[in-house]
Amino acid sequence: KITIPLNPGHTWQKSYEVMRKLSLLREKLGLAMLSVPARQALLRVAPNYSYGQIIRLITELDIIKRYLNIPEKVEFNASQITGKTATDNVNLLRIISAEMDLLNNTKLTPSHVFAETLRLLDDINTVVDAVGIRDTTIPPTQLPQAKPQDTYAATLEILQELYRLKTMLGLENIDVSSFKNMYTTITPDEVYSLVGFALVEIQALKAALGLKYALTPPALHYENMSPSNVLQVLGWGVRKLRLIRNLRRSEQ
Repeated sequence: KITIPLNPGHTWQKSYEVMRKLSLLREKLGLAMLSVPARQALLRVAPNYSYGQIIRLITELDIIKRYLNIPEKVEFNASQITGKTATDNVNLLRIISAEMDLLNNTKLTPSHVFAETLRLLDDINTVVDAVGIRDTTIPPTQLPQAKPQDTYAATLEILQELYRLKTMLGLENIDVSSFKNMYTTITPDEVYSLVGFALVEIQALKAALGLKYALTPPALHYENMSPSNVLQVLGWGVRKLRLIRNLRRSEQ
C-alpha cells in the first residue's frame, strides 16, 4: 500500500495503466485494441482530469459488456464518498489494476514496460532539446542477465534525476524513498507502475519549461523484449538527464 501524499496526476497515470490493461482485454475478446491518449503537460492536474479518465474507463467497460451481452448496470452514487485523497484513489486503482490481470489471465510483460520506457525517453529527449543541450550520449551496453529489479532500480534513478531538475525550477517533489523496499518481489508490473510515476514527474517539468503542448507519444506494440532492453533505455535516459546542469523556468 502506498502511504505517501500523491496528487491527481498520479491518479490519472494509474487510470492510464488500467486503461492499457483494458485494451489488452479488448484484444483478448477479439475487439480492436485502444491507443490510450496522453494528457497535456501541466504543473498541477485538476481532479476533474482524473474523473474524466475514470468516465472513459466506465464507457469502455460498458462497450465490453455490450459485446458480451451483459445487460445489467451497476447503480452507484459517487456523491456518497467524501474525504478521500489522491493516495486513496491510487491505492484503489492498484486493486482494480490487479483485478484486470485476473480478467486478462496474464500480467504485464517486459515488452509492455519497454513501450512505456520509450515514451519516457521521448519526453526526456524533448526536455534536452528544449534547453539547447547537444546530446552526445549513447545507450549503455545491454546486460543480458538483467532482472526486473534492475530496471526498477534504474527507474528510481530516473526519478531522482527528475527531482533534481524540478528542484532547480522550484517545483514540489514527492518522497519516493519508501519505494526502494516496498516490494519483496519485483515483476514487470511494478516497474511499469514506477515508470508511470516518472512520466507524471516529467509532465510537470515540461510544463515549467513551457512545453505543455509537447504530448507524450502513444505506446507502440513490441514483442519479445526483455529486462535487458528496458534497462538499456532507462540507462540512456539517466545519461541524457545528467547532461542538464542548469535550468530556468519558462515565463509562458
